[in-house]
Amino acid sequence: MQGPSILIVEDDRIVAQDLRMRLTGLGYPEPGLAATGEAAIIHAKSKHLDLILMDIVFAKGHLDGVQTVEEIRAFAALPVIYITASTDEATLERAIATRPSAIIRKPVETHELAQRIQAALSRKGRP
Repeated sequence: MQGPSILIVEDDRIVAQDLRMRLTGLGYPEPGLAATGEAAIIHAKSKHLDLILMDIVFAKGHLDGVQTVEEIRAFAALPVIYITASTDEATLERAIATRPSAIIRKPVETHELAQRIQAALSRKGRP
């Protein structure tokens, strides 16, 4: 199926695979996966992407999700949906400052995920 190219940036393997299965279950093509901010930047530089689903806090790497989005936005204007368990207000304020399409709190509801992705892609001009 031809459709939007989505990258999931999530260091928890179980959460990443759950999101992948949800996306394919919603009819989206197989998404890319990255477990660190550094890997996400490499992926974004080497592949055409339409949307990034970004965790905010990573256990590995030197960048958090907000820093990763700032780095990616320096070379690509991509819509981002943060998916996070973080409730730290300072971190959430930093995330909001990057102007994401949405912020979804974990645990993720499939219906909310579908709506947020559809809205982000429609603003970008993709169905």
